[in-house]
Amino acid sequence: MLGVTVLILVISVMTGFDRELRQKVIDFDAHILVTSETTLNNWRELTERIRAIPRVVATAPYVQGPVIVEHDEQRLAPLIRGIDPEQEEKVVSLQKFVRWDLTVTGIFETGHYVHDSQYLLVPLFIGQELYGLGDALHGITVKTEDPYDVDEVKAQIEKFLEVPQSARTWIDMNHQIFEAIRLERNVMFFLLFFIVVVAAFGIMSTLITVTVQKRREIGIMKALGANIAQIVWVFLGQGMVVGFFGTLTGLGLGMALIRYRNEFSQWLANTLHIEIFPREVYQFSSIPAEVISRDVTLICLSAFLICSIAALIPAYFAARLDPVRALRFE
Repeated sequence: MLGVTVLILVISVMTGFDRELRQKVIDFDAHILVTSETTLNNWRELTERIRAIPRVVATAPYVQGPVIVEHDEQRLAPLIRGIDPEQEEKVVSLQKFVRWDLTVTGIFETGHYVHDSQYLLVPLFIGQELYGLGDALHGITVKTEDPYDVDEVKAQIEKFLEVPQSARTWIDMNHQIFEAIRLERNVMFFLLFFIVVVAAFGIMSTLITVTVQKRREIGIMKALGANIAQIVWVFLGQGMVVGFFGTLTGLGLGMALIRYRNEFSQWLANTLHIEIFPREVYQFSSIPAEVISRDVTLICLSAFLICSIAALIPAYFAARLDPVRALRFE
C-alpha cells in the first residue's frame, strides 16, 4: 500500500513538474531565439527572411540584459527585456499573464518563479537606449506552428545566418533542466519501487511462517487427497489477496494525496513549519501533478505481480510437504 501510494504520488508530481515547466517556458519564451555574440544590425532584413520560412507563425524583436533596480532602498539585479508589445503579442501571449495595470506600468504573473521574479518588461526603445544599441537588437524571437517540432525550422534559419549569429530552440536552451528531470524521474521510480519489493519479501516471510504453523493442516489435506495445485492455490491466493487489496488501497490513497497535495503542503508549512515545496527552489507557486494512466497501470500491475510471485515460493514449499512427516508427531 505504501509503496504504491508513494510511487503514484512521486511519479505524478514529477510528470506534472516536467509538463508545467515545459509549458511555462513555451508560454514566456519564444520557440526559437535568433541572437548574435555582438548585436543584430541587419535585423529587419533578417526578420523578413525568417517570416518567409514555412511553419513560422510570427517574429518579434527584443533587447535583453541585466540591470540594477532600486525601490524603497532595496536593490535588485533582474533581467530587463525590451519588446515591441504588438509584435511580441504574436509570439508570446502576454495578456494572459497580466494581473492588473498601474499608472505607468503593469504586473504580470506567469506562475514560473524565475520569470516572475527576475524579468522586467519595457518598450523596445527603452532597452535600446539603456544599452546604447541605436537601431540594433540583441535578438529576434520566433514562433512556430509546433513548439515540439522546431529543429527543421531552426535548420532553415541557420542557412542564412552569418557568424557570430546563431539560432537556438527553447529545447536547446533548457535541455539540461529537462534531461535532469527525466533522469531524476526514472531514478526515483526504481528507488521507490524497492518499497514494493521489500513489501513482497514481507508477504513471503509471513506465508513461510504460516506454512510452518500449518504443517499439520497441510499434511491432513494432502492425506485426504489434495494435489499440489490445490495446496499451491491456497497460499498463492492468500498472497494475491494481500497484494490486490494493498495495491487497491495504495491507489486510492495515492490519488487522494495527489488531489489534495497543495492543501497538504500548506498544512505542513503552517502547522509543522515544514516547507516541502519552496517556490525559490522549484520555481512554481504550487505543486504540479499529472496522472498518466499508463504509469499508474504499470505501478499497480507490477506491485500485484511482485506480491503474487513472492507468494508463489512459500506456496510451492507448502505443496511439496510430505504428509507422513507432517503428521508423524501429531
